[in-house]
Amino acid sequence: MLLVDNGHVTINPALFSKLPYDVERDFAPVGLLFRTPFFVAVSTSGPYRSVADLIGAAKAKPGEVSYGTPFVGSPSHLGSALLESLTGTQMIHVPFKETPQLWTAISTGEVSWGLGTIASTRPMVQSGRLKLMAIAASQRLPTHSTIPTVAELGGPSGYEVNAWVALLAPRATPTRALQRLNAEINNALQEKDLLERFVSFGFEPTPSTVSQLADLIRADTRKFGELVKRTGAKAD
Repeated sequence: MLLVDNGHVTINPALFSKLPYDVERDFAPVGLLFRTPFFVAVSTSGPYRSVADLIGAAKAKPGEVSYGTPFVGSPSHLGSALLESLTGTQMIHVPFKETPQLWTAISTGEVSWGLGTIASTRPMVQSGRLKLMAIAASQRLPTHSTIPTVAELGGPSGYEVNAWVALLAPRATPTRALQRLNAEINNALQEKDLLERFVSFGFEPTPSTVSQLADLIRADTRKFGELVKRTGAKAD
């Protein structure tokens, strides 16, 4: 089996002109493991107290508000571009080579904001230099229930950005074997120790059926393909 994230499965096909694999041809969905939502992260000493503040600043000064990402074509890059599109704003994309550099730049105000996960932003949040202003999801995360959704803070409703990790198998794997593997994964996702570990990283355990994962891959491939075209992002 192959452990994959949504970047390799649903973004790379649009980002690269050639890949050594074809997801539809070479692999069969087995099951989801978890999702991890992204949050709008800003400097604690910065001017933004709500998503409405951020959007307002971007509309007032087109091309001056900036967002940082780990690299071109990353889920956070495309998710940030989606917020631009939904709000009719024009912002500057600032890609970084290393994630710590990204959060340092945002904490000092060199870059206005960025999309990050609980795990990637934790050191800077704990130091008090960065704050997670809003979650890019339709509802609050139970373990971080004090952080409002983007819509609650004046942003567009229905704005969601997350990453997910799943297991795939060779395409020739028998259907019966796929179903058994799927059941084993879903059973494992109920184990207390694993759940506690996932929660500590801000992961949301996500049991699924084989067909649900197949539908998710198709839907995200369409969504990210459109975003890659819109941004003109290319990795080669």
